[in-house]
Order: sequence, then structure tokens, then C-alpha cells
Amino acid sequence: MKVTPAAVVSVFLLWALLFSIPPAQATGLSLDDAVQAALARSPAVELARLQALQAELNLLAAQLEKDQGKRLEYLEAQRALEEAQSALRAAAAEAAVQAEEAFYNVLRTGELLELFRRAAAQAETQVAIARARHESGMLSRLDLMEVELASERAAARLNNAQREHDAARLALSAMTGHSPLPPLVRPEEPPLEEASLLLRELDWEAAVARALSHHGEIAAARLALQSAQQRLELARLSDAPPVEIRRAEIEVQQAAIRLEEAEARIRQALRDSRDALLAAASERTLREKELALALQRFEVANARYKAGDLSLMDLFAAEDRVMEARLDAATALWDYNVKKARFLRLIDETATKTHNLPSTGGFGLYLHE
Repeated sequence: MKVTPAAVVSVFLLWALLFSIPPAQATGLSLDDAVQAALARSPAVELARLQALQAELNLLAAQLEKDQGKRLEYLEAQRALEEAQSALRAAAAEAAVQAEEAFYNVLRTGELLELFRRAAAQAETQVAIARARHESGMLSRLDLMEVELASERAAARLNNAQREHDAARLALSAMTGHSPLPPLVRPEEPPLEEASLLLRELDWEAAVARALSHHGEIAAARLALQSAQQRLELARLSDAPPVEIRRAEIEVQQAAIRLEEAEARIRQALRDSRDALLAAASERTLREKELALALQRFEVANARYKAGDLSLMDLFAAEDRVMEARLDAATALWDYNVKKARFLRLIDETATKTHNLPSTGGFGLYLHE
């Protein structure tokens, strides 16, 4: 890695640039827009960027003194810069994941809020019908109280859903800097069989290799091993005392073990994420089937009620089961979307490649080059 005076000039020229928030599209805020805006505003990313910039300057200073016999200091500065670059990529990847999950959370809570509104309206209609039946002597007082209690419960759930949705919007607004938050562009819903198809066609070992190649923890462990190996080589070349050479050998062994442990953790995280995605896909399929069954049962219940073969309370119960099935299906859908996004980010298969990191000013880092 060669650092020239021109690089230093670029540091201070670009240092003055402000990182603006990408504007929302006229049709609303897309997922890519949200992630880009979050990257531009993330304090963790900005701190990592500044650390990388500082490491660049330190490397330049060490390069100027390398010819004066300070070879080891130069190697250490070079390693520190590589570690800072890796930390910047890791910070950006984490910020992107958080933004994506916050985006999906707004969509999820918004859809659930609409369903709770419908449930509350449905409960109010049931109360009106139940009161009319009670006044005409066709419904007992206890049944009426049960319907009224269900309506109160539906109103309370609606209030909770409204607070949760407001909190989700505030979180995404703070993360992206868009205030007020524009309408979100909902991504196209994936087909139910997509997760199984994705995993069937996925080259698992290649996916693991990609994940290991770009993961910040692995990169840091590899850099630590390389640094330890360089120190050992310098110790041997400089005829250092046997004790110093042995100490350097131990550091190499320790760094190699840490690298192996880090790779094992990432492999396990990939397996866990894959299993979670498959479980979420299965849950989504089951919830969709439960909703279809609940709708069919309601049609039967409604026909029986009109024929006088079913009580009003049983009809209300069937209607309530449809609403609960809708809520469960919506929850399963968004849980699946989040699990899929996490898994794809781990295996480096998402649009993160287009999410540019803030430049450090010297080398212009990106999440993926």
C-alpha cells in the first residue's frame, strides 16, 4: 500500500465535504434510500470513518520514517489502517442491517395497525348488533357483556398498535434524517417457496467463503495474524534474542487460534440464520393456510347463521378467528422478510454492494469494492 502526498491532499480536500442525506423519491422512501440515508447519518459509521482517516495519516507519517530504520512501526501503521478499514466496513454493514430492519418494522407495524383498526371497527359493529338483540330479548345480558368486553379489548389493542407504529416511524425517521417520514415504498413480496428455492440453489460453501471474506471480525483476525507473522519474521531477520523470537512465535499461534474461533462463530451464525429463515418460511406458509381455513369456516358459519342453525355469538367467534388469522399471517410475513434480509446480508447477496460508505478522504472506502 503506497501513500503519496497527493493522497494527503485528497484527505483535506474531501474532509470539507458534508455527507448529505439522500432525498426521498417523489413516490416515497424506498429501502435503498433508507439504507443510504442511515449510512450517511450513522454515528458509528462516522466514528469508524474518522478512525480510518486517522490511520491513513499515521501510515503516511510512518512511511516518511520507514527509511530511517523504523520498518516495524511502518508495518504496525499499515496493519492499523487495514483494521480501521475493516472496522468501517463492519460498522456500515451493521448500520445497513439496522436500517433495513427499521424499514420493515414500519411496514409491519403499519399493516398490523390497519388490521387492528378493522378489528376494532368489527368489534364496534358486533356491539351494536348485540345491543339491538339484547334489547329485543334475543341475547342474554352475559353475552352482551362478553361482546362489549371484546370490543374494549380490541380498542386497547388498537391503541397499543398505534403507539408501536408511531415508535417505529420515529426510529426510522431519526435513523434516516427524514422528518416527517415520507410514505414508504413497499418491496415486492417474495413468493412462499422463495426461501426453499434460494437455499436449494445456493452454493453453501461458496456462500460461507463470501461471508468469511467480508466479515469484519474475520478480517480483523486475519490482519492480527499477518501482523504477528510479520513481527516474527522481523525478529528472526534481526537476530533477536531467542526469548523474543519465542514470544513472537506464541503470538502467531494465539492469532491463528483466534482466527479459527472467529471463523467457527461466523459459520455457526450462518447456519443459525439459515435455520431461522427456513422456520420463518414454514411459519408463513402455515399462517397463510390457517387464514384460508378461517375464511372458509366463516363462510360456513355465516351460511348456518342465516339459516338459523348457528347463534350470533358463534358467528362473532368465527369472525374474530378470521381477524386473528389475518394478524398472525401478517406477522409471519414480516418476520420472514426480516429473517431473509438478515440471511442474505450474511452471505453477501443483497444490494449492499451499491450502498457506498462515506469516504475517509484518502483511499475512498466502500462496503464492497
